[in-house]
Amino acid sequence: MNPDVLLWLKNILYNRSFDENQVNQYIKDHFQQDIYIPNLNDITFLKFIKIIESSNKILVIGDYDADGVISSSILTIALKALFKDVDFYLPNRYTDGYGLNANTLKSINYKYGLKNYDLIITIDNGISSVNEIEYLVNNGMKVIVIDHHTLPETLPKANLIIHPFLTDLKYKYLCASGIAYKIGAFLLNYSKDNAKYEIEKDILYLAGIGTLADIVPLLDENRRITKRMINLSKSNYMPFSLRKMWEKIGYKSNPLSSFDFSFILIPRLNAPGRISSADIIFDFITSNNYIYTNEKLITQKIYEIEQINKYRQRLQEKLYQKVISNIYKYSYYKDEFIIPDYIEDDINYLGVMGIVAGKIANEYNKPCAIFVKINDTLKGSIRNPIDDINITDLFSKIDKNRKDMIRKYGGHSKAAGIELNPNKFQEFRHLVNLKLVQFYQKANINPNVKKDSKIAVNVPFYFLDKFLSNLGNINEIMEPYGEKNEKPSIKIPITPFIINYFLNNISIQKNSFSLKTFNNNEISINTSNNDYFYKKLKDLKNNIELNEINPFIVLKLRSINNSKYSFDFVDILFSQKIRNKPIILELTNFLSNFIFSQEIFLINVNFKSKESFLNFVNSFNKFYIILDEFMLDNEDYYQYLNQYYLKNKCYFVRDVNDFKKILFYISNENINLNELSTLYIDKKFYKGLLLFFLTDKAKLFYQFLKDNKKHLNINFNLILLNTKIL
Repeated sequence: MNPDVLLWLKNILYNRSFDENQVNQYIKDHFQQDIYIPNLNDITFLKFIKIIESSNKILVIGDYDADGVISSSILTIALKALFKDVDFYLPNRYTDGYGLNANTLKSINYKYGLKNYDLIITIDNGISSVNEIEYLVNNGMKVIVIDHHTLPETLPKANLIIHPFLTDLKYKYLCASGIAYKIGAFLLNYSKDNAKYEIEKDILYLAGIGTLADIVPLLDENRRITKRMINLSKSNYMPFSLRKMWEKIGYKSNPLSSFDFSFILIPRLNAPGRISSADIIFDFITSNNYIYTNEKLITQKIYEIEQINKYRQRLQEKLYQKVISNIYKYSYYKDEFIIPDYIEDDINYLGVMGIVAGKIANEYNKPCAIFVKINDTLKGSIRNPIDDINITDLFSKIDKNRKDMIRKYGGHSKAAGIELNPNKFQEFRHLVNLKLVQFYQKANINPNVKKDSKIAVNVPFYFLDKFLSNLGNINEIMEPYGEKNEKPSIKIPITPFIINYFLNNISIQKNSFSLKTFNNNEISINTSNNDYFYKKLKDLKNNIELNEINPFIVLKLRSINNSKYSFDFVDILFSQKIRNKPIILELTNFLSNFIFSQEIFLINVNFKSKESFLNFVNSFNKFYIILDEFMLDNEDYYQYLNQYYLKNKCYFVRDVNDFKKILFYISNENINLNELSTLYIDKKFYKGLLLFFLTDKAKLFYQFLKDNKKHLNINFNLILLNTKIL
């Protein structure tokens, strides 16, 4: 791997709290995806295969979302490869509700007759269905539960439970599709089906889609599964039915990025389960017969799915407008947990509540819950953009004391479903906001700092070209993007010089700005509101305390296309905001290795021109310039420094005693963590406080610092730049 690419990539990953072993594994997984497949040495899977072999007729019960449908499909395909007699049932969101419940059992009994099956397998549900599973077992059926949702206090008395927190699957945060792939690959090892190698590729591809769809962390096994799926796509492999859908959408080449899957393909696979029945997606996915495929039937299903998806889009937009107007009208956006008023008796919105809640949560960087009243129950969907909160833990703290309020809930840290007593809605809104604020205060969390800002790497504008030159390779290694594996974000220190450069060099386009770097690379900065972004820059320019607040502009990679770099504007951060409540934006592993080691570096840096020097020095918002005293008499030079915002950064010295005074001043200035600079020089990263030496005494001062290091009251690196302008 190119050393520059490796260096920048490590900087990104260290900034996300990766340790050295995790970084090495992350890089290895790009080149080689070793996915763990269980074997008969594992007692759980030995028991699993024995139950399968002893069963004559099997019913797989899944879920109506993409992960539920895909995992059900994978398991059914693999079981049929063992020539087992398998049926499936996907609960209907509107008539059955989620998972294995009393309504689902009634529907299954009506459709198939429960007693026709000697084995029931639940997948992507079942871990909380204690009563229903007890009923099945008492009526002579074997039950296997395959699930990944939060474990309840009481587990169901199934014949076997496969759950990543209970079973050794090598990663605890698999979705149902990932678990199904591991089980499916395990079963195929014992299959005599001639097409099993083709089947294995198909179920791997499907598992990758399900993993992206369920928004689980894209790390470790999840990353390996999705990475291998992307590699299959790059090698022109795609399950036949999905390829036909992709072509009908209008694409000639296979999907090659997480965006292609997450924003184009997956919404179509999710749509039927949101609007009516997910059965059409199951039939569509499992239509690959490996001997004969009915292309005409697949084309018909694609048309039906497309119509359902268009209806879903209209319904989603209608709900969004209804909810957002309510949020604005009553200022619910000011709450830490955004909960608009519930919608009266409109069952049509049940399937799109989660999408709208997610959109609003991301817009405001706050958890959001949307409720619809159905008969005497409020059905809600919650989305949470804050990493530090497990949303189901928040509900469990309330639920223990308020059984009259919360009737049912379940889900993950980022997404959950909940049912409430309508008479307790206002009290719930107040209580959940109170609990959330208390949690923030106790954990010292500032939720106003967006995640992309927290993980952003410090890239001074002078080094932006270096970063961009490596970004294409970094992007290829980091794809596919998703939860816990977000696109790279950068924070650029904003100085008076840089603000003027921005304002003088940006060209305004629709919802974006185009900007040239110092080396004439062009970047596009996408904004939701150009006027807002431009006003922010103007306000900063007019802020007389700019040198005190040390702002950063945070940008997140959007796309790279033919060496054209597109970023999304995330936020503008101010160091002043976090002096009293420090939030470490440069995360701990990188800092503990570099900043607090109190190293002193002397680096020789030559600039070909004053312009190059100014571009460099003005890319940092905290530094000191040490000058020879004779420059005081050079009025032209002094005016020059003043013109480029450097006058108040300059300190004139004659000897070591003068230098001691400057050090005393520095050590008592209470420098904020975010005021330390990041440099990329000679293929190395340095992080610390910058001192520019424009004096022939640089080596003398450096030696003084080395000799007196133990006595210095400075707890971070000092970077001394012995600067010459040629």
